[in-house]
Amino acid sequence: MISIVAVLYSLSYFGAYYYGDQFVMDKIDELILNEDLEKVFISDEDSDRGVRFYGKKPTGKDLREKVFESFFEEDDDDDSGTAK
Repeated sequence: MISIVAVLYSLSYFGAYYYGDQFVMDKIDELILNEDLEKVFISDEDSDRGVRFYGKKPTGKDLREKVFESFFEEDDDDDSGTAK
């Protein structure tokens, strides 16, 4: 019984480490995408890493910069669900 529990316990840690690694890899992918998205969306340059933007973009560079900045703005809405 103790051996079975020990094996299950160790498997749970293998799973935790796996999900931790995946979380870090997702963050790295997000950073790469954000770097290249700026280059592709605002400057109309090609990405060396395969990032593409398929949607329609505003024609002016100034407007593209404003739209790009809005991609990363956080909502100021209070989603806590508590009444004030």
